[in-house]
Amino acid sequence: MLRFGLGLALALGGLSGVASAQTSGTVAASQSKPEKTLRSRSKDRPVITAQPLMVAPLPERKTAKASPIDPPPDTWTAAEIDAAKARCAAALKGLDAAVTAEAPIKEGLCGTPAPIRLSRLGDVTFTPAALINCGMLEPLNTWISKELQPS
Repeated sequence: MLRFGLGLALALGGLSGVASAQTSGTVAASQSKPEKTLRSRSKDRPVITAQPLMVAPLPERKTAKASPIDPPPDTWTAAEIDAAKARCAAALKGLDAAVTAEAPIKEGLCGTPAPIRLSRLGDVTFTPAALINCGMLEPLNTWISKELQPS
């Protein structure tokens, strides 16, 4: 193992001073033999020396000043609320559901203009009642009727 490490060190860059310092105390008797064989190997093979990697520094980053953007309003417009309530009425038509209308919810980009609290859909009761938007009614009803409680 030591001979292999010594040979590798000598072949990679002429580290004979380091290698002989490491082996002088432990393998003093056989020191001359590995050096002779390693020297003969180094004549047969080209010596490859490592060169430091030179990389150009990155240019300074220029950041554009952010243009002021007004945050979205934290309230829904009356038109948005009316349109959402109309979509809810259409979604509830023909469904066996117990719902309660809630006040509009808006926080930044999140929220819904016409949330409902769903306590029952078909034979499934939600306890506590789920606060959802009306867009969830149809997929939830389909899942309940076809997957959860198939007839």
